[in-house]
Amino acid sequence: MRALVAVAAVWPLLVEVKAFRTALVVAGWGG
Repeated sequence: MRALVAVAAVWPLLVEVKAFRTALVVAGWGG
């Protein structure tokens, strides 16, 4: 149960980082 809470807490951060990196790639600044 605790692991599920940890995943729920971290998941939005992972999604934000992925979206941010995608934006950088689209802008032509990222790998």
